[in-house]
Amino acid sequence: MTAFDFSLIPALITPSPIMWALTMAPNAMNDNSDNEDLSQWWFAPVGDTLIWARMRVLEGGDAEVFDCDGNTLAYPDEDAARAALLDAEFRDFDGIDEDDANMFGFSLEELEPPRGDSDEELVAQMTQRLNAKN
Repeated sequence: MTAFDFSLIPALITPSPIMWALTMAPNAMNDNSDNEDLSQWWFAPVGDTLIWARMRVLEGGDAEVFDCDGNTLAYPDEDAARAALLDAEFRDFDGIDEDDANMFGFSLEELEPPRGDSDEELVAQMTQRLNAKN
């Protein structure tokens, strides 16, 4: 039986720069090309009303929060924007499940972030009154 030459392992598992360029670089260039992919919707329950906010991470790493009054608040990074939203008792919409919605007295089916082609269209939808569950 021939012994395995363990010195070959790095060559087998380490991609060459050319292989990396062909497989990884195109994906790396596309990661931040669409700001919509970097938007997150947040909500704050106030009685039977939801207040929405949209956090968007920009290509340079800065973040902005679009609030229910139509203001866009700038933050140096995603962590600062997230901290501000959490301090204001907002919750990440992507992280909510039916149990969370029930805790607030609402059905998850009732929750849908605002939609629109512009921020002006979104403002009217940033405050949403929901029917409380009985």
